[in-house]
Amino acid sequence: MALKLHEESLALLRDKPDVAQEAKILHNIGVVYEFLGQYQKALELHEQSLAIKTKLLDPAGEAQSLDGMGCVYGYLVKTRRRWIPREGLVILHGSTTGRGKSRY
Repeated sequence: MALKLHEESLALLRDKPDVAQEAKILHNIGVVYEFLGQYQKALELHEQSLAIKTKLLDPAGEAQSLDGMGCVYGYLVKTRRRWIPREGLVILHGSTTGRGKSRY
């Protein structure tokens, strides 16, 4: 149900584009996919959200997206230890710009 509602809200933005709101919704959909155990999809959505927030020069929004990505990677490290793309390690230990340190 949550996923359906977030996707409906994203569809509504297509008629009246609001990129800041789109980034928030993409992040929220990513969180839902994380809870569903679909980690690759969750990461893709957090990355899309991060790209928008970066273009908007929204450091608080970037932090939120990076935190979402960190949560997904943190879960993967704790449970699977097998599937960690090399670029994911940068997020786990803080981005190269010094932003976005994960809580894991």
